[in-house]
Amino acid sequence: MIDLSKDNKKQWNNSASQGYMKKACEFIGKNKRYVIAAGALVCFVLILFFAVGKGGLFGRNSSSGDAARFAENKNKDVEKLIRNYYDAYAKGDVKKLSSYAVPISPNEAEYIKLFGGYIKDYTIKKIYSQQGIDGNSCCVTVEIEIEFEGVTTKAPGLDFFYITGLQTGTLYINNLYSQFNLRTGEYVTESQIDKCINKFENRPEMKELQEKIQKKYEEAILKDEKLDILINETINTAVNEWMDSVVLLQNEMPPAFVIGEVTDDNGEGEGEDEPDEPEEDPIVIDPELEIVEYAITTAEVNVRYGASTEKRAIGKVAEGAKVTVLAIDPWGEWSYVQVNDDLKGFIRNDFLITQDNEESITGLQGYPDKDDKIAVSEDVDLMNSMKSYGKVITRLMTGTQVTVIMVYRNGFAKVSVNGKIGYLPITSLSY
Repeated sequence: MIDLSKDNKKQWNNSASQGYMKKACEFIGKNKRYVIAAGALVCFVLILFFAVGKGGLFGRNSSSGDAARFAENKNKDVEKLIRNYYDAYAKGDVKKLSSYAVPISPNEAEYIKLFGGYIKDYTIKKIYSQQGIDGNSCCVTVEIEIEFEGVTTKAPGLDFFYITGLQTGTLYINNLYSQFNLRTGEYVTESQIDKCINKFENRPEMKELQEKIQKKYEEAILKDEKLDILINETINTAVNEWMDSVVLLQNEMPPAFVIGEVTDDNGEGEGEDEPDEPEEDPIVIDPELEIVEYAITTAEVNVRYGASTEKRAIGKVAEGAKVTVLAIDPWGEWSYVQVNDDLKGFIRNDFLITQDNEESITGLQGYPDKDDKIAVSEDVDLMNSMKSYGKVITRLMTGTQVTVIMVYRNGFAKVSVNGKIGYLPITSLSY
């Protein structure tokens, strides 16, 4: 067995690229006994009420003034939207959730699928609301109980939504203010709305409600050992393992989104699941296209002279560094990368995450998604590059399952199989 300890000097250091992920993991580790009470739990299972007393939910300074009225929600459309959201979340149905809440980042979508697998149902106890920055929006807190698969006792919790469209008639959840984005900081938010939400969370009524739900949650954990183990061990471990496999966005501008596709009944209209097929595929496959691949390091790691831990280190790369992938070694275990003008060498694939770029068509127009597990439709060679003169890593027999890493416009897919990484033609995949 190859000893990798020399290359993995320090997981989760303070580099900029992984900073948000590290902070989220540290928060989970310190506060894991409170981890489920946050409601819809799209925030790495971090709780809403635990942050109160430390600067409010968002940890930002609240502005003066408190004229908006806090009351139990009476708006039936708001209630329906929230119920639809929870129904979809419990099923891990990201497609339907996207009809109710936008934008949902790719990382949040993956998290929803992960966490939805543990949930059996949500029970909405009460909904409280207050006007947002204008008459078209509102801040909403939902008191819920979460029923998990295989556990009798329900977990009490609170969740927050910022809802828009009260006057236009097309309601949706502005997901820039989800618990997930709050903790990861993937997308930039608007300071005016941040201040409005902060005031809402710092109201005396809210603090009293948060303390009440926290007490109920602690009682539930003490009452049911299965619930305690599920939350503090099973889910906590699953979330941490998932976080080890992703690179979070960093304070990016949110994608443009249009809510015109949301129907009046909040996504339950005719044809919702049957979008119109495009007349032609706008993606052009160009076999001659030279692809420049990039990867991000997941830890501080040595750059070696050859594809082995026995080869001498010729440099070192910090966690979160962006490198150019020049080729895969002929055994499919290491990548030959260019760090800068003066440094080229080998880094083990375990410490690299392939990055998307403008030549990627992963998940577009019916092409395979990242992490899709797909069988090859014919005997095919797994190659160490996307060039005709590349070397064969191994021969894959028909039916062999591979995991998709990236799909490119030149007709190649980067895949992993049995610990090896390489390239094969898209046409050889059964999808």
